[in-house]
Amino acid sequence: MNKQGWRTMRRWCLAVFLVCASASSYADVDWREVSLSIGSRALIAEVAATPDERSLGLMNREFMAEDRGMVFVFEQPGYHCFWMRNTLIPLTVIFLDAQQRIFQTNDMQPLSEQVHCANQPAHFALEVNQGWLQRQGLQLQLRRPGGLYVESTPPLASFLAP
Repeated sequence: MNKQGWRTMRRWCLAVFLVCASASSYADVDWREVSLSIGSRALIAEVAATPDERSLGLMNREFMAEDRGMVFVFEQPGYHCFWMRNTLIPLTVIFLDAQQRIFQTNDMQPLSEQVHCANQPAHFALEVNQGWLQRQGLQLQLRRPGGLYVESTPPLASFLAP
């Protein structure tokens, strides 16, 4: 097969994957949950620790309660990227290092294909409703020396398969 043929095949495979991922629903996943706190603010997050869970994320949801979120747990640290295809609610992605320290936040708009990548290797990412950090009075604390950490029970790394 020539180079053009491989490109066409890759595009078709990607299209099929995206259609299949979009067709599944968050109701089809038995989402695990974790209690989180940032500073003195608490929230409950669904855990996306498998490739299927991470690819589905918060797609096709019309609402997320104010004190809810989704945490993405990665097998390997990396410059992980997020986009909002098929995501209907505005979100903020919060990138975390191995110690669960926040090192970056990005606001993301619904249905956008703009890519938002970590600017250093991320072990975890947390999606919350856009503006949640500001409404909780946490945005300014992110700029202080030492920053903010996301505390969790159990630790986020415990969601990785052994």
